[in-house]
Amino acid sequence: MPALTPLADIQPSTYNPRSADPARLDLIELSLRKLGFLLPLYADPDGEILSGHQRHFVAERMGLDVVPVERVKAMSLARRQAVNIMFNRGTND
Repeated sequence: MPALTPLADIQPSTYNPRSADPARLDLIELSLRKLGFLLPLYADPDGEILSGHQRHFVAERMGLDVVPVERVKAMSLARRQAVNIMFNRGTND
């Protein structure tokens, strides 16, 4: 179950291969404003984001203090990178 987590407690990964398209970010913001978070961010125990980098960026841009975060177990860097790619491919990127 996702927990509301302060934005300061999570941070983007340094290896996220997806680039942020400004038009897409605007759509994400519109969605968050109208529907809220339909999917939580996914982060490891240290707060490194595995999925939800763009939602995180938009949440910061919107001035949100907390976001829903699903914590996953600790894993190796190679595994975290693979999970990040899997999430990106799941959204056709």
